[in-house]
Order: sequence, then C-alpha cells, then structure tokens
Amino acid sequence: MVEISDKQVNEIKAKLDVMIRLLAASTISDDRSIKDNALVLSRAGLTPREIADMLGTTRNTVSVALSTARTRRASVPSCLPCPSVSICGSFLESARLGPAGQP
Repeated sequence: MVEISDKQVNEIKAKLDVMIRLLAASTISDDRSIKDNALVLSRAGLTPREIADMLGTTRNTVSVALSTARTRRASVPSCLPCPSVSICGSFLESARLGPAGQP
C-alpha cells in the first residue's frame, strides 16, 4: 500500500478545490438570474461569500436568493405531472377528470 503524507494530501485537496471552482465558474451563465447561478454554485459546494465574489454581488444578496429558492422549492407539490401512470397515476387521473371528477 502506498503511503501519502499530510503534505501530499493537502496538495491534492488544494488542486481539487481549484478544479471545483473552475468547473463551478464555467457553469455561470449571463442568461440566468443571480438566484439561478447562486443555486448552481451552491450545489457545487461553494459558500455564499465565495458565490458572491464569483457573481460580483454581496454575500447578503446570495444568501437571500438561496433562501428564497429553498422556500419556493419547499412549496412545490411532491407529485408533479409525469408520463408514467404507475408513478403519478392519481395526479394524471385527477387531471384527466378535471375538478370534482368531471371530464
């Protein structure tokens, strides 16, 4: 088994951190809002301060955008329309029948 020193581990961590940041930076799009870009970068593991630096905004703006996104995501129903009756049969049946079971 190959032994890796603490120094080598730290060097690997630093290189991985740079790679993650470069990959995250490549996902930023001018076509998306700050909130959408912040969500992508947050999912990549960056902190609000790091995201703010990348997007040229404040940490508070990023934190508010992420909080708003989490709140909105929590209000989305768990059963969304899908083509598979076996997965969402009850939703599809109610959509087909309309309100109060009327076609």
